[in-house]
Amino acid sequence: MPEQVINGYIIGVRKRYIHAFGYFTIAVTFSGIFYFMILKFFPETLEFTANISNQEMTPEQLEMTKDFQRAAFEYQSFMTFASIPLLALFSWIVFFNKRKYNYAEHLVLNLYTFSQASIITISLYFLTFWNPTLFTAITILVIFIQIAYYCYVLKRVFNLTIGQLFIKLIFFLALFSVVISIIIVVFTVLLFLSGGMDEVIEAEKAKRGISYIASSVINWTS
Repeated sequence: MPEQVINGYIIGVRKRYIHAFGYFTIAVTFSGIFYFMILKFFPETLEFTANISNQEMTPEQLEMTKDFQRAAFEYQSFMTFASIPLLALFSWIVFFNKRKYNYAEHLVLNLYTFSQASIITISLYFLTFWNPTLFTAITILVIFIQIAYYCYVLKRVFNLTIGQLFIKLIFFLALFSVVISIIIVVFTVLLFLSGGMDEVIEAEKAKRGISYIASSVINWTS
């Protein structure tokens, strides 16, 4: 049971359970092996996923999306390490009325929970990455699997009712959406300032120009 592992580790029963950071390291290594394999030997799977998700994009925009996707995979270890303190902060705020754990203990909770959810996710990826269509479907499904697993752990650890869990989930998702929106805005501003959005803007202008020409030709010939 997840609550036994988490509570046991926090209260000092360390010999019986794997170290929280050690388990997290295993999960990150497992993820790294997968992402190395798919980038090295199955890049067509990533291209298929990008093509399916962005069918309305111009070739230039699609290529930039693929580059971003590759970069996300290459730096996934860094992003994973950076996400744990943020997730711990979210859970600490969401459960402000249940001061069972302090922030450091929420770090432990999220290390264990994120690691287990990651191992489940990567295992599903390993089973499906040979099939681009199936892999694309799984990449969507795992989002719900991860949310469901987090809900399961939090319900067990904090002894929540279904109603309490639902309220906490809504609060968490709202907080997450606000923070992610702020990050996206900041990132977009930085891209504009650095000139990184120039290619996207030019591609969008070209797309609109082609649409205008095509529309004019159709009107002229009709």
